[in-house]
Amino acid sequence: MPGGVAASAQSAATLNARANSDDEKTTLADVLTGARGKLPSDKPATRKDAEGVTGAEMRNDPHLTTYPTGVAASVAAAARINQSK
Repeated sequence: MPGGVAASAQSAATLNARANSDDEKTTLADVLTGARGKLPSDKPATRKDAEGVTGAEMRNDPHLTTYPTGVAASVAAAARINQSK
């Protein structure tokens, strides 16, 4: 979603990679400020959501792995519950 939280996070990551010091970096709190207004209304987690989160978690882990208690596992569990309803 253009202008959404993901776009803000990607922009922050790009800028942070070029920052000369930690003081110049955008924080997670900066990205999430006003997130409620940028997010669509609540919706059930889907398999597609779980796959996207799993990919993101793997890309951002130095060992390219996910963890049983990680965000990807939680979204996958929610998607399974929603699919069985």
